[in-house]
Amino acid sequence: MSEINIAILTPSRISYSETFIDAHRKYLRGNTFLYYGSIENKILEGVGNLRKTRKEYLFRGLRVLKNESYNWYLDQFLIKSFKENRINVVLAEYGDTAQGYLPLIRNLKLPLIVHFHGYDASIYEMFEITNNYKEIFDAAAYVLVVSKKMQKKLLDLGCPEDKLVYMSLIQS
Repeated sequence: MSEINIAILTPSRISYSETFIDAHRKYLRGNTFLYYGSIENKILEGVGNLRKTRKEYLFRGLRVLKNESYNWYLDQFLIKSFKENRINVVLAEYGDTAQGYLPLIRNLKLPLIVHFHGYDASIYEMFEITNNYKEIFDAAAYVLVVSKKMQKKLLDLGCPEDKLVYMSLIQS
């Protein structure tokens, strides 16, 4: 069996407070591909901005010919990169990141793992913005949490218990 290729999606370049993302990148078994930035300016670590290619003009033309949306156009760059890197699974850092890419991930029929890590599981406004995460819970293969309190919160919001994985920072 060939090694797994994991796309890690994060909203921005790894900051000093996001050492967990760097740990995922370094210690997950398989090949990791770190994608960061906005949907409009998605960057693949070590490669650069996905839109800064000759394909940008091709996708612009196809968008016009097919009468597709701007979101369709933006998705094409990530789809192309996922296919080139033979991505097998997507790890979305934060619930709202998963929400933004959900249609694309569903379209590609890729397994989705969502890592909730703080604000995305605790701020009420996030639940309103993301329709209570129901779509994410339905689509995700697994939902990772870093505290028992967060685990309870997501259970209360409707996450199926069999999808929740508590990630203890202390190893026994």
